[in-house]
Amino acid sequence: MIEDGKVNFWFNQSGNKWSDKQTIIGTPSITDVSSIRFADIYGTGLQSLVWSYNFGEQPNRNYVVLDFCGGVKPYLLNEMNNNMGSTTKVKYTPSTKFYLEDIKSNRSWVTNLPFPVQVVEKTEKIDHISKTKLVSVYKYHHGYYSGSEREFRGFGQVDQYDTEFFNVFVDSSLHEDSNLFINKHKAFHIPPVLTKTWFHLGVYFDEEILSANNQFYDETDMMESYRKEFYKGDAYIFKLDD
Repeated sequence: MIEDGKVNFWFNQSGNKWSDKQTIIGTPSITDVSSIRFADIYGTGLQSLVWSYNFGEQPNRNYVVLDFCGGVKPYLLNEMNNNMGSTTKVKYTPSTKFYLEDIKSNRSWVTNLPFPVQVVEKTEKIDHISKTKLVSVYKYHHGYYSGSEREFRGFGQVDQYDTEFFNVFVDSSLHEDSNLFINKHKAFHIPPVLTKTWFHLGVYFDEEILSANNQFYDETDMMESYRKEFYKGDAYIFKLDD
């Protein structure tokens, strides 16, 4: 229930009853010409509450957004404790993050994913006995949703880094207490190893797929696209005279 300056809501208690009223105070004011709706305004797959105003009514702002989840999808497994001295934390992010990164680097996805998918971006494992931290970072490309089969098929390429760059490894942590690990000295650190894995997503050659101009050999041949990504030529090849 939306009122002037506050929003009231109730949690569904597994279909049995509603929770007590919860109130968020300090939300924008509303008038008879204001428009309020739910929308995935950030492209993360999470619904936000959006206030839109007439420009003459609010010249300094036309839209106000209330993100209930703070950009983090709820009800996802984010921590595991084996009760034997090891704790693992998981960080998620929407697939749109990697899509936009690829677009910025002039790399379009060969397949089409019309909606955001929450993926594991980072895992961090702390060994409380040896006080060491093991980090894995993932990046995703070529997400694919089969319209004919009506199912999400996954990602055509997944990049895995077995650790982070040293400055990131030391300065950031999913665990609140950075003193839990001692292997944050440069002598213990080696550069991250990048492992690229390609997957066949079951795309038919006669199926319409997205491609960038001059990036792929054939717009309907996903395997040729993978081959070009796997081997981009030898920059140091000898050039022979005619």
